[in-house]
Amino acid sequence: ERTELLADVKYTIDNFKPGVDYYVAPLFARNGSDVTFNMLDRTSDAPKIDDAEGQITVRYPVARELASPHLARPVTMWFYVMERVGNEGTRVIGKTGPFNFTIAAR
Repeated sequence: ERTELLADVKYTIDNFKPGVDYYVAPLFARNGSDVTFNMLDRTSDAPKIDDAEGQITVRYPVARELASPHLARPVTMWFYVMERVGNEGTRVIGKTGPFNFTIAAR
């Protein structure tokens, strides 16, 4: 329950637009689907990117994802870089991965 994902993500955003919100967030593979998900309540809860290029440390508790029946096993995840589009939407402008993890038996 206390597992936390910790990663340093290096990025470069081509055509970076000052004043536009950019975020980086982990997304996880969903059972039987090409769809990814995470348990963030809002995209704005993800770490915000303020510069066109740099490195950001992502600390992300994964308890809710690990408890989800939708989480594919072995766990596969990516980091997505997203750009805010309008008031409610985001657009994926880049991603890393996939990264695969096996959950140890208790």
